[in-house]
Amino acid sequence: MAAFHARAKAEAAVAEGEMDVAALAAALGIDEDSARYVLERLAATGRVTLVARPRT
Repeated sequence: MAAFHARAKAEAAVAEGEMDVAALAAALGIDEDSARYVLERLAATGRVTLVARPRT
């Protein structure tokens, strides 16, 4: 149930606009590796689209 809750919170946070992994992790109260995992799962199910950009 906790994983579903994290995915739902991540989806809601991303719906507010573009954000990087660090901002998503902070919004969810999890580490960046966990935020990446949640994003990967959402992308795999087609709920979000991931965009890669070079770091500046």
